[in-house]
Amino acid sequence: MNRGIARNFIEGAFHGTGTYYRVACGDDVEPVETLRKILESAGDADIIIPYHTAVIGRPYIRRLISRL
Repeated sequence: MNRGIARNFIEGAFHGTGTYYRVACGDDVEPVETLRKILESAGDADIIIPYHTAVIGRPYIRRLISRL
């Protein structure tokens, strides 16, 4: 059953048995270099929150809504 990405992410956290947990969207939102930098930082901090300064291909209205 599809319950949305947030619900599935949380549910996966409860079922997971590993040390680290990360969602990677399948629509190539993040370049490989970004994923590599995030994964290389594993173990340096309790939580790593990436901040994306530019999202290529996102329509203007989506960028405007995100800024709000």
